[in-house]
Amino acid sequence: MMKIKYRGKRKDNSEWVYGYYVLDTRDSEPRIITNTEYSTGTYFQSSLAHRIIPETIGLFTGRKDMNDKEIYQGHLLKSKYDGSGSFVEVKYGEHLAYCIHDDEWMTNIGFYVKDKYGTEMPLGCTESWAVIIGDVHA
Repeated sequence: MMKIKYRGKRKDNSEWVYGYYVLDTRDSEPRIITNTEYSTGTYFQSSLAHRIIPETIGLFTGRKDMNDKEIYQGHLLKSKYDGSGSFVEVKYGEHLAYCIHDDEWMTNIGFYVKDKYGTEMPLGCTESWAVIIGDVHA
C-alpha cells in the first residue's frame, strides 16, 4: 500500500519538510505536519505544522529512484540509459498514454513524466532506470 505523504518548502527558511498536508482554516495557510503529537490532546502542535510555499507542495509517488531516494511531484529524473543529459519532470494529473491492446491513446489520471518536448508517459517502475537529478523548485 502506498504511503500518502507530501513535501514542501517552508515559508520561513525554504527548507524541505516531509509529512502530511493540511490547510489551516484559521489562516488559510497550507502546512506540512512533520510529526503528530497526541499527548497534548490535539492532533498536532503548530510547531510541528510548518507553513509551506504553496507552489512547492508535491505528493509522494510511492516510487524510489535507483539510489533508493523517494520520488515526489516536481522532481527531475534522468534515465540511466540516456547519455544525452536530458531529463523528465514528475507530474500528477491527467495525461495521455498509448494502449497497445486497444491500439489507441487513452486519458489517464496519475503520476507521469513529461520531457522538454511535451511528451508524456506514465511514471512506471523507476527503481530500475531513474536517478533524481534535481527539482523544479530548486
